[in-house]
Amino acid sequence: MPRISGRMAVLLGCLYICLTAGPLLGQDRATCLHFFGQTSTPERFECISALFSQAPIHATLGNIAPSNGFPIGLVLEREYNDTNKQTGASQSVSPSLTFVGSTNGSWGVHGEVDWFPPAVVSEKKSPHCYQFLHHCTTDPPLFILSGNYESIQTLDFYGIGPVSPSTQFQYGENQLVAGVHADIPLTNYLHFIGSTEGLKTQLKEETSASSVNLNFTEGTAPGLALQPAYVHSTAGLRFKTVYVHEAQDGSVAIKPRLTVSWNGKALYNWYSDVGHGAYSFQQFTFNSTGGDALVFQFGGINKKPGDSFANKFFCGQKKEDRCDFGKLSLGTMLVLSRTTGANMVPFYNQPTLGGSDINSLQSLRGYDNYRFRGPDAALVQVDYALTLRKPKTDWTLVGPYIFYDAGIVGVEAADLSIEHWRQDAGTGLFLKFVGNIVAEAYVAGGAGHGAHFGYSLNRFF
Repeated sequence: MPRISGRMAVLLGCLYICLTAGPLLGQDRATCLHFFGQTSTPERFECISALFSQAPIHATLGNIAPSNGFPIGLVLEREYNDTNKQTGASQSVSPSLTFVGSTNGSWGVHGEVDWFPPAVVSEKKSPHCYQFLHHCTTDPPLFILSGNYESIQTLDFYGIGPVSPSTQFQYGENQLVAGVHADIPLTNYLHFIGSTEGLKTQLKEETSASSVNLNFTEGTAPGLALQPAYVHSTAGLRFKTVYVHEAQDGSVAIKPRLTVSWNGKALYNWYSDVGHGAYSFQQFTFNSTGGDALVFQFGGINKKPGDSFANKFFCGQKKEDRCDFGKLSLGTMLVLSRTTGANMVPFYNQPTLGGSDINSLQSLRGYDNYRFRGPDAALVQVDYALTLRKPKTDWTLVGPYIFYDAGIVGVEAADLSIEHWRQDAGTGLFLKFVGNIVAEAYVAGGAGHGAHFGYSLNRFF
């Protein structure tokens, strides 16, 4: 596929603005028609947020993969609801279609249909719950039918294992995935999740001197010679919990409030090679990072507004406004792959640590994207983030954070010994827009090569 020039990217940007402007102006004309006039800042943010969130069509900045240019795209989505008048059971179906292209020629299209099956909402219990089969849970069951195709121009490769050299090579890939997914609550805190999908990856033919196919062999980069189709099945558990503690003393100026939340997934994966069978493998994954990490949110209620340091920088200026003293996040990840006989895990299916991975999940931020790769991986992260009060609105959040990362990849589980882990630490700035962290920029040290500057554009599909 030819690469997209800067001029073409601008034309594509104008096209998506034109496509989204009609529905947007039709629903919020009073705000958006005066966007460049005397409209107040909150109204401008409202208009922009509608551009990136309002159905049935809106823009997105969803990323393709790190190091693949600036992403821009469109989302088409609808929601259909139905209630059985006799039983009171309600269901909903939400189809969506997303297209994203980036300035280096990478692109992707994702289609999805979310189905919440008929469930009766029990209003007699507190909190209200969904009755499905014999369960009554605060979350409804969810079934997803999805398909995804991506054409990625540039992915970096440094070899396999915890001591791979720092020489950078590149490859590109096309990937097609289609399947069904289920998320069924067992209790309010524990869900069963499972999926079955077809997966096919095709590596691009590269001719540059730094291409993977000209510098590696099947022995040093398994999967380079042949990319089979897979049937990929998963089964596991998703857990979620929230605990809120609020002080009872009402005489204090700021009434403390602590919210503790923890989410994560433990999955077992079966990758069945439907071709020659030489690339079949199994994989256990545990992931509780990013938004699913163990989070301690420190806050409070402003009972007596004043000019104190805490009131001025962390609280709203009105009585009963919430205070935000930041959040501490503890993230963990573990990947363990298993093969039998002479089978191998293709290098393009192995987890990576360093910067951001192919799904824009951050790991060792003191290193380049995809820096370390192996069948097994372990990671621990600690972040502390603050929200700046003055730039904060209902649509945007911006703030600084500090972080510490430690992790390692391995060819086998024994390589994950903690004394060999890579470490880094640093500080950064995040931007949250319309409920999602869309971008982060940071500087990290401790990796042994001086300060490392990096950024991340988060992925939305």
